[in-house]
Amino acid sequence: MIHLECKQDFYTSSTVSFSGNSIATSANDFSGFNVGDKIIIKGSLNASNDRQRKIVTASSSALIVDGAALTTQSAGLEITIQKIEFFSDPDGYYTDQRGTTQYFFCGIINFGEVSYTEDSGFVKLNDGTVTLKRKGLLGEDGQTVFDLSDKTKLFEFYVKFDSFVLFDNVKGIIRDLDELSIVFQLKSDIYDSDWLDPAQDINSPSSFTQGRVLPKVIGTLNNFSPLLQDDNNLEYYTGGTTLTAVYEGAQYRAFENVTTTYTYPQNINYGDYHYKRTNHAGTATMSPTGANTNNTDWSHHGAADPAYDDFESTAFNFTLQGLAPVNEISIDIQGEYNTLETLAETLSGLVQVRDQKLINNTISFTTSNQRISSTIPIFLGFAGADTDITGQRIEISGSTSNNGYYRISSVDASGYYVTVTGALVDESAGSTVTIQGYYGFSKEHSSATAAINYGFTTQQKILDVLKGICAYHEHIFIFNRAAKLMYLIDKEQYSSSKSLDQYSINRDEGVSYLTKDVLFSFASNWIQRIAISSPQSVLNLETKTEVTTGIDVGTTETVQAFDINASAITTALTKKKNLFLDWDRIQIVYTIDGEGIDSTIFPGQRVQFTDWISGDLHIQEIAWDFSSGQTTIRGIAQNITFGV
Repeated sequence: MIHLECKQDFYTSSTVSFSGNSIATSANDFSGFNVGDKIIIKGSLNASNDRQRKIVTASSSALIVDGAALTTQSAGLEITIQKIEFFSDPDGYYTDQRGTTQYFFCGIINFGEVSYTEDSGFVKLNDGTVTLKRKGLLGEDGQTVFDLSDKTKLFEFYVKFDSFVLFDNVKGIIRDLDELSIVFQLKSDIYDSDWLDPAQDINSPSSFTQGRVLPKVIGTLNNFSPLLQDDNNLEYYTGGTTLTAVYEGAQYRAFENVTTTYTYPQNINYGDYHYKRTNHAGTATMSPTGANTNNTDWSHHGAADPAYDDFESTAFNFTLQGLAPVNEISIDIQGEYNTLETLAETLSGLVQVRDQKLINNTISFTTSNQRISSTIPIFLGFAGADTDITGQRIEISGSTSNNGYYRISSVDASGYYVTVTGALVDESAGSTVTIQGYYGFSKEHSSATAAINYGFTTQQKILDVLKGICAYHEHIFIFNRAAKLMYLIDKEQYSSSKSLDQYSINRDEGVSYLTKDVLFSFASNWIQRIAISSPQSVLNLETKTEVTTGIDVGTTETVQAFDINASAITTALTKKKNLFLDWDRIQIVYTIDGEGIDSTIFPGQRVQFTDWISGDLHIQEIAWDFSSGQTTIRGIAQNITFGV
């Protein structure tokens, strides 16, 4: 049975309060609601408020709803009220996502094929269309409940087949409308923002007219070109978090000729001298003298020791001192992330937004216990009935000192605070702070330790960055809308296996091998940055790494490399070769007798066949045809054999 909920945002305000069975607004702007409307409330403090209700009395200032009494709550939080209708096929009663039994109108005329397909490492949901009877969108008085006049207005869909969630928080727009039916075009809510931040114009920190971007380094790079921000004071942006060396051409710039924020280790070189920290428990407040003498924080220990770096900086910016550079400036730099796992975990919370947002002026931040707190239990409503809030990524905006991204490590059971990972700054309540929730992250299907050493200098979308790196390392990622998680999956590994032995698979047409290109090799063209001493400069050396398949004919597949190490690139290309040679692309079409489509599978699963087909299939793509009841799975398979 298909269960569909069609919703539309009708009202959003911070003037809403709750008491008894009344939802009130001091703005007196409830005029769009009518008796009989079914509504869902979002953003309150308590799950008993954030649920479906029916309006029994309506006025501009208050809505009286059915059901148990609401939890008393004063105005101040941003509350959204959605109108909602329920649909099913066939007609009948069904238990909805909140666990209450509702009557569903048998109003689903047609459901276009739903599928997950791989697109360069991203298994995306192809949302398609849904056609509903217009009658199901009419109120009890025969009037249209939803606003159908504005063709740009978004609807929201929740669709479940039996207990399997096909869609959650999928947006839809009216594509076609007549007196009997409405066709909605569906689209998942993927938040795809720019990967790189804009950079200031040269010598103008407040202007951004030149289209420049701040570089971003993943892993470790040598001889990387920093971005010149101001050529008056020779200020540069590194693109990474840890600066270990600055060069002019091939010539090392001495410690004393670079100004930045230092993180002092116990041992450093300062020019020609080796120093040790005198106060091991504290933090050095002054530099060494530049000569073989001691001061309050540093003691001289002899000549420079090559085992130690001259300095290590955690600042993104540095300024050159002394003579203006004649040759190109380059740096040795480390980025904040260095593996596919760490990068994917970060990006997972930037490309898929959760339907959770808090806006409030009672939020404070405490450094000592890493708490984001409120004087009212707003986080109880934020978590709601979800159990996966721990590990969830959140974005803070509107604060004085704590804007940015954090990950929730624990939640107060009473809803007054959450603890987070990430550096908070002490800040009292007062500012109107917004907390936006994003999807969590799971690497249960992958070790994901593959290294990344790459510098981004041109603008891309975050989704494209993640797609490119996953494709390079033969991973896929997918958003599980039921679990509110992004799964990262290695194509050579599996999630928990599932046996298929009771399904109807047509022996003649149900199994087919999908064509593959005939490939001679996999190759990557990449740039090596080489410092030379005569003349002093850094060269861009175009380099090619190639792995042949052993097939004497065919084409070469060019692969974008996300590394500067030839051996690492060779390892990545070899994995591609092995998958190409050892795994077949398989498609299987089947039905479940008397049960309709197979809602128990998901991309990333390993399927084992135990009927007249034997072998393993790693599912990468799935399609459901509701009209025929057929399920189609595609993926890479090993050891597939056919019986009689």
